[in-house]
Amino acid sequence: MPVSLTPTNVATQGPQPPLPNLTQPVDLRGIPVFSQVHGKYAQQALAGNLYHSCSAVGGVGILAPSSVNPVCVLWNQAGSGLNIVLAQIQISYVSGTTAPGGIHLATQRNVGNAIGTPISVFTHVDPLNAILGLPYTLAKIRWAPVTTTFAAALTQGPLVGPTYGAITASVTNGPQPGAVDLDGQFIIPPDCAVGLVAVVLTTALFNVRVTWYPVQASSPNG
Repeated sequence: MPVSLTPTNVATQGPQPPLPNLTQPVDLRGIPVFSQVHGKYAQQALAGNLYHSCSAVGGVGILAPSSVNPVCVLWNQAGSGLNIVLAQIQISYVSGTTAPGGIHLATQRNVGNAIGTPISVFTHVDPLNAILGLPYTLAKIRWAPVTTTFAAALTQGPLVGPTYGAITASVTNGPQPGAVDLDGQFIIPPDCAVGLVAVVLTTALFNVRVTWYPVQASSPNG
């Protein structure tokens, strides 16, 4: 039987409008079914705790796993006391020629909290808060869409981006699906950097947006 949410003890003060039908839908076992009113990241966004790390409009070239100059790097510095929860990655084709292959996360641990070793070059760009216009204040979570140099190549990890076929700027391919909902499946702990690599090196440029939110880590270094 449906679970009725209609009030039964409403005080009468003159003529009352008819009450809305608030019958709660149930499944075949009689368990109430609830729908999501807002998006699943709305709570983090409204709290000012959801961030978008973006590449420049002109796009970036996603390099091979062997490169020591990875792009789209999130650096969770040692001592941050925060874990980075990856929510979504969006990748869209800009120009150039692609080759069949996917886009992967690549990681490196023990990266410290300052330029030196193992990260000698890192050009930070402030991520955007989901509440547009709020300043970025997370001093120990850094984002570099380009211009990074590591002492050694990052370790190739799981596939997270779309797998592209051969695309050229002269061929009309229609919209390229590029949003991957990671939904918290990957966490960047303190003292760890994560970037993007392409299993097949191409001349293509892509626009990238990495959406994430921080949560308290069990210790300053995860």
